[in-house]
Formats: sequence, C-alpha cells, structure tokens
Amino acid sequence: MDVRLSPELEAVMADTSGSNEPLDLVLELDSVPVDRSLSRADRIDALKARFFDRSKEIRALVERTGGSVRDEAWINSTLKVRVRPETLRELRKADGIRRIELPRAITRD
Repeated sequence: MDVRLSPELEAVMADTSGSNEPLDLVLELDSVPVDRSLSRADRIDALKARFFDRSKEIRALVERTGGSVRDEAWINSTLKVRVRPETLRELRKADGIRRIELPRAITRD
C-alpha cells in the first residue's frame, strides 16, 4: 500500500520531476496504542520503546539508500530524514509509515 503524501510534497515532486536533489522529509509512523492501565511513566517508556523498535527498519532503509535521519520525535512518532527522490518511492511502499510530508516551520499566530 502506498503511503499518503502531503499535497505540498506532491506539488514539489511534480515540479522537480527528474531531479536527484535530496529532499528533507518528515515521516509520520503508524501509532501503536499502549496499555492505559500503566502508570504515566510506564506508558511513556512503552511509547518510546515502540517508537524506536518501529523506526529501526525505516532508519535502515534511509541509511542503506544513502540518506540520513536528521531528527526524531517519539512523542508524535516522526522521523525527519534527508533522502534522494528515488528513496521516496521506496518509503511510500514501506510498512509502518502513515504519511510523508515536507518539514514545516512552526510560527506564532
């Protein structure tokens, strides 16, 4: 199953067709529920462990294809990566990724 791309990323891909310039992307991983009966600290530990476990294969794919993992956020299950466009095609078919988007700056209202 192909992973959903954000509309902004789809537009960039259409504009840069044929380019081999690396792309900075945010990969949103599938969420995995944790047992709500656990203490808050244990739920946090479980979320962290599941995030790192789920992200191993994706990290390996990124690095195997010459890309790099730039940042990670277990709290919202995301990885920021830099990859070539052909790696994006592989990421779209990878298990465990819900959505791929361009990084966005957080601005104040």
